[in-house]
Amino acid sequence: MADRSGPQARRTETNRTRQTRSNSLIYGEYETGAVWRVLEKGIDDLVKNHDLKEQTPRRYIVGYLCKLLAQHDLL
Repeated sequence: MADRSGPQARRTETNRTRQTRSNSLIYGEYETGAVWRVLEKGIDDLVKNHDLKEQTPRRYIVGYLCKLLAQHDLL
């Protein structure tokens, strides 16, 4: 069985950490807005009704949608 504690594993973990921080910075500006809350509630309803299955953390889904709305001057 391969050991995942070598240099490659550390590089991968560092890249994931950087990506997570980067996504937080990108979407953080939207987290306190009303649109964020509405989108989050809508996604929550869809998940509870089994209309949608999330495979990505909710904050990235909602953040991306907020970013799209902002880019199209709809926020």
